[in-house]
Order: sequence, then structure tokens, then C-alpha cells
Amino acid sequence: MLLVALAWVPPLSRGFWLSIGLITSGVLIWFGSYNIDAFPLTFVTGKGVTPFKAIYEYVLCTANLLVAILFWQQAQRTGETRHYLLSLSSFVMGIGELAFTSYVAPSDFQNIFGHSYKLMAYALIYRATFVSSIRAPFEEIRRSEERLSESRARYHSALSSLSEGVLIQRGDGQILEANGAAGTILGLSVEQLIGRNSSEAILHPIHEDGAPWPAAIHPAMETLKTGKTLPEATMGIRKPDGSLAWISINSRPIVTPGDPPALTVVTSFVDITERKISEDQIHHLAYFDALTLLPNRRLLTDRLRHAMATGSRTLEYGALLFIDMDNFKALNDTRGHNVGDMLLIEVAQRLHIFVRDMDTVARLGGDEFVVLLESLSKNREHAAEQAMLVGEKIRDAAEQPYRLQGMEYHCSASIGISLFCGDSDNLDDLLKHADAAMYQAKNAGRNALRFFDPNMQTELEGRTRLEADLRYALAENQLQLYYQIQVNSQAEAIGAEALLRWHHPTQGLISPLQFIPIAEISGLIMPIGVWVLQTACAQIKDWQTTPLTSHLQLAVNVSARQFGQTSFVPQVLEIIQSSGIDPKYLKLELTESLLLENIASSITKMQALRDAGVRISMDDFGTGHSSLSYLRRLPLDQIKIDQSFVHDIATNEDDASIVMTIIMMARNLGMEVIAEGVETEQQREFLENNGCHLYQGYLFGKPTPIADFQTALHH
Repeated sequence: MLLVALAWVPPLSRGFWLSIGLITSGVLIWFGSYNIDAFPLTFVTGKGVTPFKAIYEYVLCTANLLVAILFWQQAQRTGETRHYLLSLSSFVMGIGELAFTSYVAPSDFQNIFGHSYKLMAYALIYRATFVSSIRAPFEEIRRSEERLSESRARYHSALSSLSEGVLIQRGDGQILEANGAAGTILGLSVEQLIGRNSSEAILHPIHEDGAPWPAAIHPAMETLKTGKTLPEATMGIRKPDGSLAWISINSRPIVTPGDPPALTVVTSFVDITERKISEDQIHHLAYFDALTLLPNRRLLTDRLRHAMATGSRTLEYGALLFIDMDNFKALNDTRGHNVGDMLLIEVAQRLHIFVRDMDTVARLGGDEFVVLLESLSKNREHAAEQAMLVGEKIRDAAEQPYRLQGMEYHCSASIGISLFCGDSDNLDDLLKHADAAMYQAKNAGRNALRFFDPNMQTELEGRTRLEADLRYALAENQLQLYYQIQVNSQAEAIGAEALLRWHHPTQGLISPLQFIPIAEISGLIMPIGVWVLQTACAQIKDWQTTPLTSHLQLAVNVSARQFGQTSFVPQVLEIIQSSGIDPKYLKLELTESLLLENIASSITKMQALRDAGVRISMDDFGTGHSSLSYLRRLPLDQIKIDQSFVHDIATNEDDASIVMTIIMMARNLGMEVIAEGVETEQQREFLENNGCHLYQGYLFGKPTPIADFQTALHH
């Protein structure tokens, strides 16, 4: 038994140790029956055996047996092998002590028997220690793994039972875990989600207003980059099947200590599509007209208040157009409200055609509509012209026939306009003013447009008539070029500036200050500009045939709208080629503000014209906001000093300083300089003394028709 105990190393079953105990008990019984004298129950003394020793042996035997019972009970509670081993070793030790209780004449066999059992007990104690120190850690690891496995199972069970979607990502955004709810909400399976980046799983996020969510603050990605909790946000996502879903999402970082610390992000979200749809429906009912789907009075008021605040910052005018459909009540009474509603829906659709995205078309109720135009112009007259242009287009569109239930219906609109700039006007008053102007249009016979300001109404009506007449001016040969001479310091003619004039059949000669702005706004400046260039080039061709005028250059003004055309340079070159002139005798005058609107494009166009031989002059220099750095980049041949500085050059020190600075700057940049508006000899002398040797003004000649101009040259 000793050899078996010492040789036993691998874990043995509890049944094995029970078998050992039974065998040992059997041997003990056999030994007792063989030598009954080995169990004296009376104390024997003598031969060196004392009563104390005899009692001590029985006490030790009893104590070992009690310990064996205690360890057996512990083993029953814990189920640990080491407790079974210790119980058995105590039992064996007790048997060993019992072998030494024969004190009269213990035999060698008894001694060997007792000591052998003690050795066996020591081996069992050693084995119990081995199990505790070597096997126990592995047992603890096994139990820890079992507990971890159970925890994981509970965790996955809890994750799967959640109604909200959960994505667990590591620091690079890769999804490590996802639950079924996340897959359902995102339209992907859990297997498709795991291993993806969260920006690939949450597809095409959009804001509540429908705009794309910026990639820089993509949910979860922002948390991954900053390590900060992303506030709860509402966002729309496009599922793989193309459907739109709305989710409420937030992300939380989990930092695991280490070097460097490990970052894990938990992103959770819930599907709020139904709630979002309900909210949108409630919002739409509160702010939009149910019939036409246009903004209602409440939303119009909000946007008008915002437009007024914006105008306070930008100093740009806005306009309110109050539109009422003429004789709408008669349509409702004769054809029914259903037909009337059809007309209102059609009107709403037509109104949208003539406004920009930033503008608002609203329905106040009944047949009353309002159009809010924002950021028109800083100039009141120009803003009024723009508003009137939109109003006339709306009025024309309202006159077009309507198809209502298979029948054609004709209608018209009366429109009232009220201008505003900033919040200087009361919001309610603006609506009242536009409404009052609309009733003025009604009283004027309907199908009309009126401004709240009577003076502006009169002025705009005059401009409208002038624009209509201007459309026929080219065809009727009412436009004409006048020529103003340009001279050098010896008063010799070096060229002229071509100036446009309009001989109106009833109003006589109309100043360019009156009709050029109208031509710009209406777009008539384009065909007029082409006509001016063609006429000027024809005149240059005529001058080149005469020695007296063959050296003259002709300057032509170019409008901003004309220069802004992408086809401007090819158009000029084609006119030069078709006229057969030397391009060096054509000089294009461009304003400072025109060139600085798009500096890169301006330089490209100017350089292309200069490469072709055309000369470029900057007109009205000093009145704009150009800097020296811009001026150096512009491919200019000439700078023209504006007449506003020349007028008081002899009496105003500031003007004199400005003129001297312009002359010096042009000289340093290698540019030619010419002064316009020279009317006195004193002005000419000042310019000449300061280095300006080219002049234009009444001192040398007024703008005149070509015949008078050439007659003056001969004298």
C-alpha cells in the first residue's frame, strides 16, 4: 500500500480512495483476529511502559480518527480531492497508532505494521499537499474559465435581448461585436456587421434637415478620434435596400489601462423612424398649408423676421410681394371649391418658378399668396427693379390659361410690393403695406402691380417704359457713338473715347446714366455691347485709310456683364478679324470694380486680349478698392485718373496728393497714365508738372458725333 501511495501521481477518482480505505479496514480486522492480544484494554505497566504512554497511544488513535471524520465531512461539502486525501491519511495514521497499543511484548510484525501505516499516512499528506499546490491552481483556472464562459453566455444573452442596437468597436473603428437589433435597424446581418468599419455600417448619414452629415463628425468616428462621449443625436441613414430610417444614436468610450491605453467604443442606437415621421407631420401641419404645401403665415413670419435681421447686417434690401388672384370668388361660386382648390395648387406651382432657393413662397389663406425676396441689392432703386421684374413675371405667369377638370380657365393676379432694409420697419407694417399696395393694383383695374411708395411706383413705371423703348433702339438706329478727343502734352490728338448716346424719338437725347443701368439689368447690354464694338472697329478701319487719323486709338468701355461672359474674348477677336483692323488701335476700358470681382478670370481674359494686340486701360482709377498687389498682377497698358479727382486738383490738397500718387505709381509700374475731366489750363499744367502727359476733357473737346469730331481734327 505504501508503494501504491508513493507511486501515485496522476489524479485518482474518489472511488479509488474509498477502495483503499476498505482494504485497509480489512487488513486491520484480519490483524486483530490473528493476534487479539495486540488490543489490550487494560493498562499494563512494566518493561519501561508507563500508564501515561499507554493512554497517549489511545488518545492519538482517537484524535486521528476524529480528524479523519472532520476532513471527510469537509470533502463532502467542497468535493475537493485534497480533503478526501487528508481524511484518509488521518484514518491511516490512527490505524498506525493502534498498532502500537500492545505494550506487553510488541512483535516485529506489529512495529513494521504500525510504521508502515504511518509512512502511508505521510505519503497521503504529501499527495494532498501536491494536489493543493500543483493541481489546485489549474483547478482554479478551470473554474475561472467556466465562470468566464458563463459570464460571456449571460452577456451575449443580455446583448441579444436588447431592443436597441449596439456596436462595439475597437480603436480603428472595426466592429468587434453587434447584436441582432443593430442588424435589423441597419438592414444588415450580424455577420455582415462584424469586421466592418462603423462608417461603412452606418451608411450615408444625414441631418434632420436632410443635409449630408459631415464625414468629419461621423458618429462613433468622432468618439474614436477624440475619446469623448458623443452627445445623443438624431440622424437619418440609408439602408442597403434604399429605404430611409431615422435613429437616435450616441457613443461612449471605454479606455483600458495600458501602454498605450486601449480604446473601445460602444455605440448604441434605437430606431425612431415612426416617431420622426410623426414629428415631421406635426411640424408640417404647424408650419405649412395643407392644400398647397406652401409655408403658412406662421413660417412666413419667422422667415421674414430672419430676413430683416440679415438685412441689418448686409444692408441689402428685401421685398414682400402680396399676390391676390382676381375674381377667385366667382370661380368658387360657379365651379365649386374643388375646382378653386385646383387653381390654387397650380398657382403655387407657378410661383416657385420665378424665385430663388433662398426666397419664400407662402399662402396666407384663401387666394392670397406672399413671395419674400431676400438680399436683392444695397441700392434701393435696383432692389425695386429686381422686385418689379419678379412681380411682372409672376403676373404674366398668372395670366396663362389653366386646365381645370378638362376645361380652360383664364385668371389674373393683382400684386402689391413693399421694400424693406433691415429691421427698421415693423414686421406687421410690412405685410400691411404690401397688402395696401395690392389693393391699389385692384383699384387700378386688376392684373396690375403697385408699390407701396407712390414716388417709386411712378419712377419704376417710367423705367419700364424706357426699357420697352430701349428694346427697339438698336433696330430703329436710335443708338449712336459720340467721340471725345484724347491729346498729349503738345495738344496733338492721339485718339478718342467712344461714348454711347441714345436719341429717343420723343424724349430726345437720353443720358447714358439713365439707360445703361436699365440695359445692364434687362440684359440688353449684351447686344448693345456687340454693336458698340463693331461700330468702333469699323471707325478704326476708316481712320486707317487717312494719314491724318491712321495713328488714332479708339477707347471703348466694356460693361461688367459683357466682360463676365465666357465668350467675351473670342467675340472681340472675331469682330477685330472681321473688320480687318490692326488690334493695337483698339483700347478696351475696364472699370476697377469689374476687374476685382474675379481677379484670376480677369487676368486670363486681359492677357489673351493683350497677346492679340489689344490695349487695356483701367477706367475711373482711384474710385475702387484695388491694392498695389492686385494692380501689379493685372496686365494693363494704361491707367485713367477719374475726373472726380481732377476736378478740384488745383484747390483740394487731398485730391492733388491722390493724383500725384497715382501718377508716380503708374510710372513705377511701367504703365501709361491719362487724366479725364480736364477742363481748365490750370488742371492741365498741374498734371503735366507732375508727370501726366495725356489728357481728355472739355478743355480739348466735348463728345461729338463722328462728323463733327473729324471736322475738328482738320482744324
